[in-house]
Amino acid sequence: MRAAFARLGPYQPESLLGQGSVTETFLARRLEPLSSLETQTFVVKALRRGHYHPELGNRFVDAARMLQWTSLAGVAGVVEIGEEPGPIFAAFEFKEGVDLRHLRLQALPSGGAMDGRVVGLLGRKLAERLGPLHAQSDGPRVHGGLSPGNVLVRPSGDPLLLDCGLAEALRFGESFPAEGWQYLSPEQLRGEPAGRTTDLYSLGALMYFLCYGRPPFEAGTPRELEARIAQGPPAFDGLHPAIASSMARLLSYSVQARPKSAADVIRQISVALLSANAGIAVATPAPLVPQATVVRPSPSPAVPAALPGPSLAGHRGERESASKGEGEVIEDEQQRRHPPVVKPGKGQPSVHERNAIAPDDPDVGAVFDDDDQDDEIDVAPNGTARRRHRHRGIRLLEWTKDAFARSFFRYAWVPVAVFLLIAAVEGFFFVRSWRAARVESARKDQAFTEEQARIEAAKPKLAAAPALEAGQLVLKINPSGAVIWLDGIEKGTAPMTVLTTPGGHRLVITAPGHRMLRDVVDATRGVLFERTMAAAAFPTDGSVGLNVACTTEGKNPVFIDGKEIGAFCPLAGVRLDPGKHRVGLFIIAQNRLLTVDREVVLGRPDQVQFDY
Repeated sequence: MRAAFARLGPYQPESLLGQGSVTETFLARRLEPLSSLETQTFVVKALRRGHYHPELGNRFVDAARMLQWTSLAGVAGVVEIGEEPGPIFAAFEFKEGVDLRHLRLQALPSGGAMDGRVVGLLGRKLAERLGPLHAQSDGPRVHGGLSPGNVLVRPSGDPLLLDCGLAEALRFGESFPAEGWQYLSPEQLRGEPAGRTTDLYSLGALMYFLCYGRPPFEAGTPRELEARIAQGPPAFDGLHPAIASSMARLLSYSVQARPKSAADVIRQISVALLSANAGIAVATPAPLVPQATVVRPSPSPAVPAALPGPSLAGHRGERESASKGEGEVIEDEQQRRHPPVVKPGKGQPSVHERNAIAPDDPDVGAVFDDDDQDDEIDVAPNGTARRRHRHRGIRLLEWTKDAFARSFFRYAWVPVAVFLLIAAVEGFFFVRSWRAARVESARKDQAFTEEQARIEAAKPKLAAAPALEAGQLVLKINPSGAVIWLDGIEKGTAPMTVLTTPGGHRLVITAPGHRMLRDVVDATRGVLFERTMAAAAFPTDGSVGLNVACTTEGKNPVFIDGKEIGAFCPLAGVRLDPGKHRVGLFIIAQNRLLTVDREVVLGRPDQVQFDY
């Protein structure tokens, strides 16, 4: 028998999807269907009564309201918000898909590491979702709590970001929600606010989870986890070096070492995927193994690594040798500058089969002719051999040796000296004029400062504003005549003084032709509230007429496509272009927004009816 769940406003939970330290997530249906949505199945995230600090409720509602205004693709938006005195919740439209934790279980039922190229593709798609989120002006600008449980992969393969900004809102002081804190950045673990680079760190942690099925760093407490991250990047066993390098940059402890933006992450992962698909590895210098066979390209005949003493010493005579042991080849300083190429045996990467030039080779960029170099082998009577590698001096061209060339080079300094003399004279006059300009600029700045001080001294001294009593709210609004709403109740028009109880109050101000002002004021010590309202644009350029009807008269503002138009319901004369539009009505008394999606057809005027 299915357990019964308490009703959450107009939503009846049917099953529990997940439970955290302060939240519960339900699959629910709306008892009163919304005409603007095709499906009436929703995901409702609610705060557990008695398990959260009162301030968390306000932060949760503010974060959910930011999500209610967003229209980004790939970010789950809020349909409806519940506030106190009832249950606090945020309702999302239900979307089919699977989160990253279950996606990995489906892909690798028996465990193991996921293909790095698949991880790179998912990571790049997540970065493509974070880029517009970080750049938007309305709505949340950071996610603040990416974890395997709040990233949904749709049947199309595109990721959907869930709970944007909610995890950051639920973080209170040094306490963290139980779900997903092991994927937070070190600066978040220290109590600092979330930012773009914190989301990029969490992206790297999600990619590591997809690879290995666990967080990149594990610890018992946030402080221990932050100390573990500071010790260095985790191991990337079996992962392609290019993909591992891009993940290591994302998981850097230092913010400066991480990519600066989601666009940088997309470029780095794209390059890593190209390298992985082409099979290109990062070349590293081969170790000099004494037991390996040593081969050196040389114009002279090949010389064995170990030479018997009597056979060669008789032809070369007595020579100075080093007592390093029989059969050992000793190379001098010139030879060490040109390390040999080691032939790979079994298990060694094929990248070392060819004689590649190392970037730290001191002779990179130097070109030698085979005619100007030779190798010399000295062998001692005991069989010890020394190889000498010499470069002869560079030969001059013949034309540089005649009398004309020598005269030319002898007097070549004359034009250089003339040029330097001219530059010195020009520099002298430039410095003198620059100093004169600085003196004149300082004089003008001084005169301007004195004039400003004289003007300020001449201004009449105004008396200090009187102190306000507790609960006194003085409202001075431009334009005058704006309607004042306090805690959902209409109080009058500005300018006016309202006497209320000390504490926090919800303030809403409306005026025709202007965008409404919404704020929360604390009247504990009295408040002087002075604002100038911003003008709103009324849509009149379209080709189709639209009327908005409701049961209230001129109280609640109307929104078109998420933007306030400075008019109140009911209204007529709205002109829109043909197509799909979202019409909204903000109910001031209930602090909630009702929306309806309507298809506007050319040549057919339309009307939207709100039952409020």
